[in-house]
Amino acid sequence: LTCAIPWFFGNERAPQGSGCPTALGAIGPGAFQPFERGLMIFVNANGLNRIYGLQNEGSRYTSFVNGWNGTDLPYDPSPSGLFQPQRMFRWAFVNTLAPVSTWQNQIGWGTANIDESQRTIQFEEGGAFYIDTPSGVYRFSGGDQGTWTRLN
Repeated sequence: LTCAIPWFFGNERAPQGSGCPTALGAIGPGAFQPFERGLMIFVNANGLNRIYGLQNEGSRYTSFVNGWNGTDLPYDPSPSGLFQPQRMFRWAFVNTLAPVSTWQNQIGWGTANIDESQRTIQFEEGGAFYIDTPSGVYRFSGGDQGTWTRLN
């Protein structure tokens, strides 16, 4: 794939059949937390302020505007060796739903603490977009909900 604007993850890793980027990747504050059966990503590049919840079942995701006000909400203690959803992700667990059922039922407990490093997001012609995480780059089918794939 040859594009005038490069992919932040390298043009050689762009999926076959994908379009070109619409702009350079936007880098900004973010967060990531892995869960037993999925993960959550927060992106605030260019003031986006969105949470993306990914469930492994059906490779589905949903996203929504982050409504967390900085106050930790009460939550059940996690089982030994696992972690509660943290910060904005706990807000999401309490106030929103996964594509199917609750977040707790769908993706379970955290498998690690929250990682609050910066995230990069980049949009593709046609509406799909990509976000980086400590576990790889994910491609989202586009829009507020749909399906995701992890780039190899």
